[in-house]
Amino acid sequence: MCEKFYGVKRHEIGIFPNDRATMTFIGQEHAVSFHSLPQLMHNGTDIVFVEKQSTVTLMSPYTETVGISFIDSEGFGSEYGIALARLCDMQTRCAYEYTSAGNGKYYFPKHRGHLANITDCDVSGVAIGIKVNGSNRLGLDLGSIEEINNVNPGLDLTIEDLQEDIDTSRNTHYLGLLGIFKGKGKLHDSLTESERYHYKYYLSKRFEVDGEEIRFIDWLANHRIELDTVLAVAEPEGFWNWLKRKLVSVWPERNYNRAIFLNDSLNTPTMDKFIEWHQNLTRSVIADKVKEKKDHLSKVEGLYDDIESEQENIEDNIINNTLLTNEQVQNVDLALEGIMSNDDGKTN
Repeated sequence: MCEKFYGVKRHEIGIFPNDRATMTFIGQEHAVSFHSLPQLMHNGTDIVFVEKQSTVTLMSPYTETVGISFIDSEGFGSEYGIALARLCDMQTRCAYEYTSAGNGKYYFPKHRGHLANITDCDVSGVAIGIKVNGSNRLGLDLGSIEEINNVNPGLDLTIEDLQEDIDTSRNTHYLGLLGIFKGKGKLHDSLTESERYHYKYYLSKRFEVDGEEIRFIDWLANHRIELDTVLAVAEPEGFWNWLKRKLVSVWPERNYNRAIFLNDSLNTPTMDKFIEWHQNLTRSVIADKVKEKKDHLSKVEGLYDDIESEQENIEDNIINNTLLTNEQVQNVDLALEGIMSNDDGKTN
């Protein structure tokens, strides 16, 4: 209603749906919401939108040290999960719709990530991949089975053993894919000219199944292969062997500034020791005063109007009346001031 009738995104008029989407990066799961998009869009050299959360769970142990991030969401792909994927790819329209500050400015991550999708090999899965605008479909499709076998000698998976019979010939997603061939329909009209050509070619590919050649689009009308089925047979390590090979073949190079976040300044080992020593010093000096303040905070009548201001007042009081009056702390501060005021950066 918001988009089709009023021409606005829901968040633009204060509606924030409770869509479930998760980004998994370096072994940590992050809930995806409208407000988390600016923080999460920097994560992952390769951002893989996955239809099944179970796939992400099984793959995460293999990817948490290599810098890949996964996005999974329930249903047909949640709005914010797809938005996050597109932001990682630095898509201008998406940035304007989801990061605009209202002054015409919108924001991108500093570095672009590789955007891909992995879904079930069925009509809904292919449609989800199309919905994630600009993503490279890694699989599953019928060609994925041979690829998995090639990187896992002796596995010998077959399409016939993995496929399930299902009639989707009247499914709206199938009719949408069929519309790409006929050059009409909502799904067809939503694609760019290059995307229409790409998906028509993709769906026209022929594979040998049950001893006969069949077009992928025709196979999809009556069959499917689920990610969970392939993972159960190939096992997580075998599936990871395929995914790793696939990512490297599609993108030989990647920007690791999206996974290795270097600080602009670094401490020497001696400085780290000094910081730890100084923390221990100040901890002992203010211990009694901190306990006194915590005891007071445990029994506060009514409500504070501003807890940030209250904390700032408490800390200023401890610093000025306890920390800065300590002779040893004063001597340390004097020594540090002498070092910092030395123009040539050398100590006496």
